[in-house]
Amino acid sequence: MTGADDLIRLDVAISYEITAAGRIARAAAAPFGPRRDSPPLRRSAGARLHFAGCGAGNLAWLRHDVGDETAARVTDLAATAPPWTDPDAPPACLDVMTALLAREAPVEIDGPEIMFRLPNGLRYAHDATLVHSDTPEGDDLIARLERGGLPKSLIHAGFLGLDDFWWPWCVALEGDDIAAVAFTPHLGEAGAELGVFTFPLFRARGYAAAVTAGWASHPSLTDRTLIYGTRLTNRSSRQVAARLGLEIAGARVRINDR
Repeated sequence: MTGADDLIRLDVAISYEITAAGRIARAAAAPFGPRRDSPPLRRSAGARLHFAGCGAGNLAWLRHDVGDETAARVTDLAATAPPWTDPDAPPACLDVMTALLAREAPVEIDGPEIMFRLPNGLRYAHDATLVHSDTPEGDDLIARLERGGLPKSLIHAGFLGLDDFWWPWCVALEGDDIAAVAFTPHLGEAGAELGVFTFPLFRARGYAAAVTAGWASHPSLTDRTLIYGTRLTNRSSRQVAARLGLEIAGARVRINDR
């Protein structure tokens, strides 16, 4: 089984391109759309700092354009601070790190988030009909949406088009209605991270757990290590993790350009 610190490193590897010097070059490419051959997302600059912790210690990655002196001080803070083992208690060094980075350019904090280990082939009993990408049923669903357009529920939730179905994906249906969708915001050869959204009408009915388990059983993800990440403040997402019995692997936070 992958150790917690290895899972943190994998998370970084699928989220960013890393330079030979160990700096963040930019965000990693990811599928953009509902099919295996969809073009990649337009990549962002990536976080100025990606900081994560677990029982084995803290790990920090800084972007290539952070000054050497600032980078050295932040790295030293990460190495000497007590291991960040309680996601609900952000480390005291985070405020100092943020202040150091803010001296160079305005920044904002994204997180903290809890990282869970998501088992492959996870099962969850539910009456939902699960539809996966790369299947005849998945192709039929995409074709139906291409013909008829996105339902109002998806548009109201912020989906702009089928490009927001990031491959590989799994959808939970109640009748013909999409109740929840699980997609892949970060994908690499060795790992993948889940993104999940349940539409308001279907919340608190187990659909998020069902579609998460369906995504974790996707054939395209069989040989990849899977990560479930959620914000500390997202109570419903944390309840899904608890319902599925997921194991906490660590915590992470990103400091981004403002």
